Amino acid sequence: MIKEISVVNKFKYNVLFENIEESIVDKLIQSASELNINAGEIVLEDGSIGDDVYFVISGCLHICKLTKAGDVTFLAVIREGEFFGELELIDNRPRSARVVAINDCKLVAVPRKELEKLLQTNITFGLNLLRMLSHRIRTTNQTFVCNVEQNLDLLQRQLEKTQQLIEASKTV
Repeated sequence: MIKEISVVNKFKYNVLFENIEESIVDKLIQSASELNINAGEIVLEDGSIGDDVYFVISGCLHICKLTKAGDVTFLAVIREGEFFGELELIDNRPRSARVVAINDCKLVAVPRKELEKLLQTNITFGLNLLRMLSHRIRTTNQTFVCNVEQNLDLLQRQLEKTQQLIEASKTV
């Protein structure tokens, strides 16, 4: 259970609980736990099984994936007032990415079972969750398009250099 008033207040005013009765959020607080995470610490591992959704009270975290080559691809930054770990709440599949603390963080962990109950009984909570997922998908789409455009520009420049080399080799 969360005891610190400032943590309780930040949790209560998370966008997921907008227009949700305070008594319902108070019940979630009873089942929640507070976590202090050090900078660099892995909070969630890609492919792991988890039972909590996390709410960021303070600090920032990276959401990232490891490529087959072992490189890290950063997908998003999660900041104070945001949440993560919600995908497993929806699809009951393993974690889809690694989450690493950028700096020291304070999180609130809410058991998935409690949020599942709320999702099944409170349409406002469900709509809030859908709005946030929609926002994240739109942001991901924009990032994806920017990355594709950058890669196309790079390939175009490489193609032009290759064509110049071919032309130069013809004159030699």
